[in-house]
Amino acid sequence: MGSNRALTAEFDRSDRYFASAPWASIGTEKGPCSWPHVSDTMIFPTQEEIHMSEAALKRIEKGIANLATQQEAICERLIALEGRVATAAGGSAATHDEVIQLLDGFRAGEALGAASICAWIEVCTTDCVRGALRTIHQREAMHAVLLEERMRALGAEPKVEIPTAEVEKAMKSLGSTEQTDAQKLLDFAERTPDADLLLKPIYDMADRLDHDQETQWLLRSIAQDEQSTVALIHEACALLNPQAA
Repeated sequence: MGSNRALTAEFDRSDRYFASAPWASIGTEKGPCSWPHVSDTMIFPTQEEIHMSEAALKRIEKGIANLATQQEAICERLIALEGRVATAAGGSAATHDEVIQLLDGFRAGEALGAASICAWIEVCTTDCVRGALRTIHQREAMHAVLLEERMRALGAEPKVEIPTAEVEKAMKSLGSTEQTDAQKLLDFAERTPDADLLLKPIYDMADRLDHDQETQWLLRSIAQDEQSTVALIHEACALLNPQAA
């Protein structure tokens, strides 16, 4: 009997020990150490988050499409550039004879321009026109010298001579006292309405001279002077001929 009581007391102590142990509640639904349910630990996205993810995906897809388009455009430009380089390398460079021919003809024209402008200065009666003509005269004379020097540096001698009839016509026209400065300006402006068209052969030749950059940039700088001259004469023409503007 006494043994039974002792054994019962021992079981009671064991129950109380296990009941108070940290793991005693494992497996129950409410204990602090209960096994977690799947629904308690897995995080499912909300509808708003799903919508935001889809929008982000669309933006990424759009960005990729834009990059592809830009890449195609870059490739097209590179192909076009390669084509131009290939064309230039394929024989469009100006020959020595072509360069000399243009330099010589240009030189002769500039020399005549300088001489005829000088004749105009001698009879000019308008101060603003005379001031402009002095600058133009110096430009034309300088251009003729520079072009001849470049020809000689390339091993050629000046040969082109403008026909005497054309020289006399130019000298008589600009050196005339019968025509006013306004009339002379108007005549020039009507004969030279487009500087770009007038100078296109010069610029075209310069574009073909990548192998001779000294001649190339000589021609381009002279052409720019010529554009300035044409613009100045047109401006003076508009000033003295307002009715023709």
